[in-house]
Amino acid sequence: MTVSPSSSRKLFVVGAPRSGTSLVRDLINRSPDIALLEDELQVLPQLIELSRNGATWQEMEKLLRASAYGARRVQDGSWPGKAAFAQALNGLDGIDLLDALFIFLIGGGSEEGVVYIGEKTPENIFALRKIAETWPDCFFLFVRRDPRATVYSMHRSWGRSIVRGAEIWRQASATSSRWTTSGSCTNSHVIRYEDLLDDPRAELAKAFDALGVTPEFAGLDAQAKPDEWSPSRRTAGIARQDSNWRKQLSPRDQLLIEQIAYEQMMADGYEPELATSGREVGRIRLAMASLGDAIRVLRSYTKSKGLVSGLTYKLRQWSARYLVTR
Repeated sequence: MTVSPSSSRKLFVVGAPRSGTSLVRDLINRSPDIALLEDELQVLPQLIELSRNGATWQEMEKLLRASAYGARRVQDGSWPGKAAFAQALNGLDGIDLLDALFIFLIGGGSEEGVVYIGEKTPENIFALRKIAETWPDCFFLFVRRDPRATVYSMHRSWGRSIVRGAEIWRQASATSSRWTTSGSCTNSHVIRYEDLLDDPRAELAKAFDALGVTPEFAGLDAQAKPDEWSPSRRTAGIARQDSNWRKQLSPRDQLLIEQIAYEQMMADGYEPELATSGREVGRIRLAMASLGDAIRVLRSYTKSKGLVSGLTYKLRQWSARYLVTR
């Protein structure tokens, strides 16, 4: 079967940032029935809006080229030329244009036997309804991870504040819980990160079975891929433990995470160790945490790309209101 807009379903791997979505994508992407983008689009909701408003392929290409996804490919010289875009997308509009764009970015639509195409952007968890309205038969793979490990990973990788990290985890986890328990969508499966580390073959088998695709377990022993923000410390296969947060988080930070995430973490089966009740984050405190995070992100970009290039790159993303939370 050839990949085409009419023959392939959409698959999206979502969850809180730093919850293990990259690992899950890399593992399931080895199935011959699945073809996912190897990098995050980060602008899928915006692309959906463009398709609904009758945008041309030129407008979609412009949005993508200016995004983090496109900018990296422009920088390394792998961004397709406009002639290639035109050949693949000319004459299409609406959902057909968006479907063809996915196929084009994944590899041109020549793969045989692909049942699912899609991508992994964790923050798409906050756009589930929009995505499901666009592709009613799409499938969501939800990845859940202990909030203490997730927030610690956000803080270590990006310098994100503990307050904002915990609030993002709470919102993401609550969103996935509402979606999976509402009965409105049966096309979903939850992967618990700790269970994946504990018995990777069994958990991966459950995911492949839920998707109804050919299982492939070679990824369990494959070379771990680093990402831009947190180069993997694994040399091969997947880690067998997820306890760094116990050594690195101060009791104060652990308590704060548990208080902010209290009710949701218990609902997800994670036991608070220090907190005995929950607390809400005030709007002013959350706003100040967001401002501090933005300053740290700008600092990291200017350090890695230079002052002018770093500022231009990040401010261009924010001015376009992309789904960039790093």
